[in-house]
Amino acid sequence: MSWNAAVACRSSYPCTYSVGLVASTAISLLVQKEGRPAVRRWLEVLKAGGTRTPLELMQLAGIDMASPQPIRDAVAHVGRLIEELEGSFG
Repeated sequence: MSWNAAVACRSSYPCTYSVGLVASTAISLLVQKEGRPAVRRWLEVLKAGGTRTPLELMQLAGIDMASPQPIRDAVAHVGRLIEELEGSFG
């Protein structure tokens, strides 16, 4: 789901909440993958605050929320967490 879709359903809490979870998972995975460069970009996003649209802010962080990839990555990440949890019950 893109930020544009989130704007279209902004009166729907579950919809905007889902977009927020996808965005936060995307930045978390990017920080894990890239380390410091991703952290630096995220700090620039935080400094920018409300000076740009949410979509522009995520692009500044290096995440294209207009593409389906962030949600695919988030779903895959949750799947890995579930597998890890299931494995811990042996």
